[in-house]
Amino acid sequence: NFDLDGLFTDAEELEYYLREKAKMAGTLIIPESTKSAGTPGKTVPTLKETYPHGISYALAENSIYELIEKIGSDETFGDLQNPDDGKQPKKGILINETKRKELLEKIMNKIKIEEDKLPNLKKEYEEKYTVYEQKVKEFQPEFNHFYEARLDNTLVGEKFGEFKKKREEYMKEKKKLESCSYEQNTNLINKLKKQLTYLEDYVLRKDTADNEIKHFSFMEWKLKSEIYDLAQEIRKNENKLIVENKFDFSGVVELQVQKVLIIKKIEALKNVQNLLKNAKVKDDLYIPKVYKTGEKPEPYYLMVLKRE
Repeated sequence: NFDLDGLFTDAEELEYYLREKAKMAGTLIIPESTKSAGTPGKTVPTLKETYPHGISYALAENSIYELIEKIGSDETFGDLQNPDDGKQPKKGILINETKRKELLEKIMNKIKIEEDKLPNLKKEYEEKYTVYEQKVKEFQPEFNHFYEARLDNTLVGEKFGEFKKKREEYMKEKKKLESCSYEQNTNLINKLKKQLTYLEDYVLRKDTADNEIKHFSFMEWKLKSEIYDLAQEIRKNENKLIVENKFDFSGVVELQVQKVLIIKKIEALKNVQNLLKNAKVKDDLYIPKVYKTGEKPEPYYLMVLKRE
């Protein structure tokens, strides 16, 4: 286990995490100024709590690992795509370092190509946006007059033709603005940079994850072997006491010690298996889609919990 408090870089996210942690422990302290006489010392978290980036309530660490394990079992990398064809890369990038480097280079090259297009696209977009704003200013009075006249039942037929003409001009400029690819290119660059960040993070932690998996796999095998040998020894000693059919104090004590020891080793095995499962979660590559804000790929503390 490790202390998650030090992993936060955002003050707001840290505040929410500590608040939820205190609630789960039942030790949240309410300030005296807001605490009523009948308010108990412990509070229960509710689904109405609002957390950053569209999260309604915090998940327990075990729940997060279970969700990520489920995601990792699917044949998908989430929002990761090959820039050449827009398709998801093959699973080989998980085990092949060369293929990972090739994908990283492709993404970096694609980012450079799209960023080189931005100056001209931005100029085109600004020109179209200036014309669009002018049409909005021209259309706004006609728009207000038309709908007010409808409500007041004072609509004049001659005015409708002017309204229709201004509306058509406005819609024409709006379509021109929407056809400009500047915003689409900006969104594509942001998406590619997000993919690059997650992929670079995966490359950095890959060696550590592999070492952890090897270490815990060896420990699992070793504990299973020790438990098997100990179980065989216990069975042999039990049979010996039954066959001899006499009370041997030292033999009984030895048997009890062995049974306590095997229980301890089984507990250690369960703990190692859980650590191995979490280590395998770290070895998965999954890039989440953005939350409803559309501004931030994922809260940093969830990224740390899931991937570190």
